[in-house]
Amino acid sequence: MKRMLTLLAGAAMASVPALAAEPAKVPPPPIYVPAPPPSPAPPPVRTEAGFALAQRLTLLVLPPEVVIEQNREAVALGFDAEAKKSPELGMLLEQHPGLRTKLIDTGKRELDRILAAGLPDMQRSMAEFYVRNLDEATLRTVVEFYETDLGRKLVQIEYQSIDTKAVTDSRFSSTEEFTRSDVDQLYSGVEARMVKALTPQERTKVATFTLSPAGRKLFRLTSQTKDLSVKLINDLIGPHRAELEAAYAEAVAEYFSSGAAAN
Repeated sequence: MKRMLTLLAGAAMASVPALAAEPAKVPPPPIYVPAPPPSPAPPPVRTEAGFALAQRLTLLVLPPEVVIEQNREAVALGFDAEAKKSPELGMLLEQHPGLRTKLIDTGKRELDRILAAGLPDMQRSMAEFYVRNLDEATLRTVVEFYETDLGRKLVQIEYQSIDTKAVTDSRFSSTEEFTRSDVDQLYSGVEARMVKALTPQERTKVATFTLSPAGRKLFRLTSQTKDLSVKLINDLIGPHRAELEAAYAEAVAEYFSSGAAAN
C-alpha cells in the first residue's frame, strides 16, 4: 500500500513540471457571426410631382389607343381559336359566316364598353405602383427617355412584337382567368424581335438607358409589373364575364331570329 501511494505521489509530482513546461493553450477563434443584412432602402418619398410623372409614364408605356386596339384584335383571334378547338362551333361559323361577324362585333362592342369604364382605374393603379417604387428623379429620367422618338418607337415595337395569337390559340379566349403564364407567353420572343427592329445606333442608346441607374431601377420591377398586369386584367374583365356570355347568347338569338341565317 505504501509502495502504491509513493508511486501515485511520484506520478503526481512528476506531472507538475510537465504541466508547467506545456505551452499556454491558444484560445479557440471566436465564432463567426455574419453581419446583419443591410436594412432595406426606405420607400421613395411620394410627391405630387412624382405622381404626375408616374401617370405620364403609364400613358407612355400603356397607351390607351394601343391597348384598346390590341384587345379588339384579340376578339377575332379568340373566336378562331375556339373554332379550332370545337368542331361543332367551327362548323357552325363556317356555315354561317354572318354569325361569326356578328359575334366578333358584339365582342368588340362589349370590350370597348368594359375598357372605357375600367381603363382609367387600371392606369391609376399602374401609376400608384410606379410612384411607390420609383423616386421622383428616376421617374423624371424614365419619362424623358420614353418621350423621345426612340422611346416611343420602343413601345410601339414592343406591342407589335407581342404574339397575341400564341395565347388565343391556347386558352386566352376561355373563361379561365388570365395568368402569369399567359403574360410570359405573350412576351415570349418579344425582346429578340425588338432588338431586330432597331438599328445598331438605336440598340446602343437603348442599352445605355437600360444600364443607367434609372433604367436599372425601372427594369428591376419587370416581374412585379407582370404580376400586377395579371391582377389588373382579371379585375377588369372578371366582373363582366357573365355579361359577355349573355351578350353573345343574345347575338346568336338575334342572328337566327332575324332571318339572316337563311341568307
